[in-house]
Amino acid sequence: MAIQALRRGSKSWVVKGILILIAISFAAFFGVSDNPFQRTTQLVKVGSEDVGVNEIATAFNREMQNIAPLLGGQLTTEQAVRLGLLDQAISRVVARNLFELGARDSGVVIGTQQVAGAIRSSPQFQSGVGFDRLAYETYLARNGLSEGEFVALLSQDLSRQQYVGSIRAGQTAPRPLLDTVYRYREERRVADVAVVLDAAMADPGTPDETALMSYYDGHPDAFMAPEYRALTIAALSPEELALEIAVDEAEVAEAYELRRVSYETPERRTVDQALFEDQASAQRAAALIGEGRTFDGAVEEVTGEAPIALGEVGRAELFDVAVADAVFGAAVDTPTAPVEGPFGWAIYRVSAVSPGSVRTFEEVREELAAELALERARDDIFEVMNTVDDVLAGGASIEEAASASAVRVVTTAAIAQDGTGRDGQRVGGVASESAVLEIAFATENGFDSLVSETPAGGFFVVRVDGVTEAAVRPLDEVRDDAIAAWQADQRRTAAQAKADAVVDQLEAGEVFTRLAPTLGLTVSRSAPITRAGGAEDTTLPAAMLAPLFDARSGDALTGDTEVGVAVAQLVEVRRAGTATGEAGETLRSGLGVGLANDLEAQLGAALQSDYGVEVDRVAIENIFTVN
Repeated sequence: MAIQALRRGSKSWVVKGILILIAISFAAFFGVSDNPFQRTTQLVKVGSEDVGVNEIATAFNREMQNIAPLLGGQLTTEQAVRLGLLDQAISRVVARNLFELGARDSGVVIGTQQVAGAIRSSPQFQSGVGFDRLAYETYLARNGLSEGEFVALLSQDLSRQQYVGSIRAGQTAPRPLLDTVYRYREERRVADVAVVLDAAMADPGTPDETALMSYYDGHPDAFMAPEYRALTIAALSPEELALEIAVDEAEVAEAYELRRVSYETPERRTVDQALFEDQASAQRAAALIGEGRTFDGAVEEVTGEAPIALGEVGRAELFDVAVADAVFGAAVDTPTAPVEGPFGWAIYRVSAVSPGSVRTFEEVREELAAELALERARDDIFEVMNTVDDVLAGGASIEEAASASAVRVVTTAAIAQDGTGRDGQRVGGVASESAVLEIAFATENGFDSLVSETPAGGFFVVRVDGVTEAAVRPLDEVRDDAIAAWQADQRRTAAQAKADAVVDQLEAGEVFTRLAPTLGLTVSRSAPITRAGGAEDTTLPAAMLAPLFDARSGDALTGDTEVGVAVAQLVEVRRAGTATGEAGETLRSGLGVGLANDLEAQLGAALQSDYGVEVDRVAIENIFTVN
């Protein structure tokens, strides 16, 4: 409760003012920079070197950027910390600094020419004509670095790369290791397989009360009801707020004029281009066309090649004003006069024209008004959110805060963390949105959450009105499901018993293909399969692969499938030879990378032992998870 009170207090403008002052002093102490090399405030000590918050923050941000696309682009700092990204960033920073120290003490020296070459070839300092001095100087200014400081830092980075690169370079797997791994991976096995189907087993009937209760008590996880929460939610999206915003006609008309180009579909023309070595050749072709020769014929006579089809192009796609004027001033099927463009002298022919068009103000008035209202709503919604925040901070309820700001309030009597209600159906509306559910199930019963933004630009605040803990559903409530589960279990037990009997007979010397028909089974032969599986036509369940590769030829075994119990008998073992060809080279390369990674890790461990590393984990986490 004390934490909730502190969080609620932090919403007031008085406390916010205090926090702002603290933030200002914090920034003054630590400094503000997007320079990835700058180090301030000791959080990590590597040898005698201090590593500051900016270096860790840069590494942490990079880890978040790498993982965010895999999570739909939404990742909070707290989530990233829970996922271990902060620890990963710290590890990377420590490793980098250890290698820099190792390079320095090993006497690795980077020459001035190497540094200059790295700067000149850096993609971020390039323009269309090569090295862009302005881009380079802008980067230095933005990061608060002098050229000398940057050169020194880059030299240090290059020395680290050279130091580690000398360890990684040339690592290849020795032939015995390569062949051993190759034989293990590429060995293939073939089995005869039959499935004893659950559905083919006798109907077990309906269990008596004792049997049903025994099954129910023995499988509580199968009949669990999830935790449900009763919620009250105040929420507002930009789209909802936009419906309340009126945009006057004059503003819409002004916006139309400003955006007119977006309502225009430019004219496009289908164009053929003939390129010539020089002006004289172009004029000769033009003269032949003037004498009645076809465009294609004249071009082929002068150049020896057919014209080039550019396809349908717009004016902007022609890059050169003179060429664009010639092409878009030409009549259809009337070649232009020779024109000099970026690729030399050329003649163009237009074979078709797709006229441009403009959507009128009347056509776009309603659409544009809605766009303007939504744009204003995206700006105004923060003011509404702050108002709700302040009213809640003053002790008002969610309903009162929503009423004061015309924000809608929704309630749900019971919702699980997966967004479903007691009926198992997904609850509609804002209550089942993932952002709301995450906050709702992290908030204590009887308390409000903080006001939170949604990925779509809206906001919400949720109150937990009640919690129904996860519990086993009463038997009477799940009786039909329990009976069906008992029956399925009985059929699977019978199928397993029959499969076990088949294995016994196979091990006694029976021939699978002769035995199976007498038992109502169908035998199929699997494709040759590796330990990793991969054969599309195999009937072997994945769980049987490892046991199959532990078996000897002729051995039989069973394994569960979705529809019954499979019986497999190993009939062939295909040993792999030495690693050759493309597969061998791919494996050699992969093993080489693995060996290099192992050596690099061992080097890092040795350097850590030599120099020592100290990490203030508590201070780091406090900085990156402060609310």
